[in-house]
Formats: sequence, structure tokens, C-alpha cells
Amino acid sequence: GGWALLQNCHLGLDFMDELMETVTETDGVHGSFRLWLTTEAHRHFPITLLQMSIKFTNEPPQGLKAGLKRTYA
Repeated sequence: GGWALLQNCHLGLDFMDELMETVTETDGVHGSFRLWLTTEAHRHFPITLLQMSIKFTNEPPQGLKAGLKRTYA
């Protein structure tokens, strides 16, 4: 049961449909397996994949000073 991270999924929308089929049709997934996805908002991103996920939003800080402080904190 490991973890996998797929970043910038909005750039591979065709693969997201295939990934969703693989995840939903696979039997015997280990109980501690986690799949992390990062994406930007995109109107063609599969809504079903979003509905069966736990969402976490990370908003950028306002202003240059806050951004630098967050980077080096």
C-alpha cells in the first residue's frame, strides 16, 4: 500500500478518463493505498473523479512579501 502523486492532471485530460476507469474497476486495492492528484480548475476535468475524491485547496498568499514569507517559512 504505497502512495502515488500525479501532478498537473489538467494537462492530461485524456489519461484522466483512463485513470478513473482503472481505479473504479480494479479489484483488491490495498487498504492503505493513496492516490494524490494535483490540477488546476478545468471545465473538461472528469467531474466523476472529483466527486469520488477528497478535495484540498491551496490558495496563493496575497502579495509579494507574503509569498516570500511562505516560501522560506
